[in-house]
Amino acid sequence: MERVDQLTPSDINSFRTTIATTTLKPGMILWRFASSLHASKFGAYWIDAKTMAEIMRTFSTLNNYDLNLKKHIIRDSLAVLSNWGTHCEYRVKIELKKEVVAHIGTIGTQQNFIKANLNDKIAADAAVKKLVGGKSDNVQKMIEQRLGGYTQYVIPRFRDRNLNQTDNEYARLLHFSHI
Repeated sequence: MERVDQLTPSDINSFRTTIATTTLKPGMILWRFASSLHASKFGAYWIDAKTMAEIMRTFSTLNNYDLNLKKHIIRDSLAVLSNWGTHCEYRVKIELKKEVVAHIGTIGTQQNFIKANLNDKIAADAAVKKLVGGKSDNVQKMIEQRLGGYTQYVIPRFRDRNLNQTDNEYARLLHFSHI
């Protein structure tokens, strides 16, 4: 496998389960979300048409098309943390033109922690400090959790910012619109 097709540690941490490496065939349709109108349309993380349909069906089932609700559903479904700076405002659909190496697996639950300030909690402070050996420096507080659970395709080769954003040697853009 070429270096450009290898997963980063961050990629590996995005999976919940075993990661299968495969070659995707020309003609396959993939989707992703982009942050803004001018954001790169290509990136490493993708979902298939079935997953996109399920996410979009959630909006119509709830009969609520509020932009903030849509973003929340997308973030939960794809385990996108707030501090990643991804606003998930645009849908991107591509069709593969050439075989590409992809790593497939279930999106793992992602969590965001901060160091807990136990000095503000007098009653709980003593009990928690006792549990962590008298040091509150090791206590982390979870401030966000995104469940994930859908299948994701990680294509490291698509991180290349030099790829033409509408038609390149690997894929062509079929759809780009606001969610």
